[in-house]
Amino acid sequence: MELLLVRHGETLENVKGIVQGQTAGGALTEKGIRQAEKVAKELRGEKIDIIYSSDLERAKRTAVIISKNHLVPVLFTPLLRERSFGEYEGGPTERIDEWAEKTGKNRYHVEPKGGETIDEFYSRVKGVLAKIAASHHGNEKVVIVTHKGAMRMILAAVKGISPLEAMSIPSENAEVVRVNVSEAVAEKLRGPKKLKA
Repeated sequence: MELLLVRHGETLENVKGIVQGQTAGGALTEKGIRQAEKVAKELRGEKIDIIYSSDLERAKRTAVIISKNHLVPVLFTPLLRERSFGEYEGGPTERIDEWAEKTGKNRYHVEPKGGETIDEFYSRVKGVLAKIAASHHGNEKVVIVTHKGAMRMILAAVKGISPLEAMSIPSENAEVVRVNVSEAVAEKLRGPKKLKA
């Protein structure tokens, strides 16, 4: 199975350095729409089997633009959303950096009130990835339109690295990351088969 991980196009919040997390809104800027259209053009000639997308507006709009060139199902799920940053959402990213400086901890270890820890976030994304791996085999090509953090969690699960290590992987708006998932890795993601009585 080949995964094509696509980060959503640029949003105004991206430009302003605002923590979006799972907040509603987050519409694409004009540049973000052009970025999504560029991805759609890039993938136009490829045989894509299915598109999965976060149900947040910025990812949803990107997925819809990409899907115009492909007569395939587009499935939206909250399980592919960005990490929930709770109390930090809607505020400047500097607030998380201030927390890190004050506590002496890595910024990704923040435990936001009303949000997710990095381990909870990883567990959620790995869980939906396991379901995708269970549904697709062989040479199928699966597009996943999501967010910077969620892309990193997918890469952590596939590459077998820690969520914290994955957070250093660079990611740009509307970037396409291709990942070949071997059957062995897919089996590991799917987890142990239940024994029949």
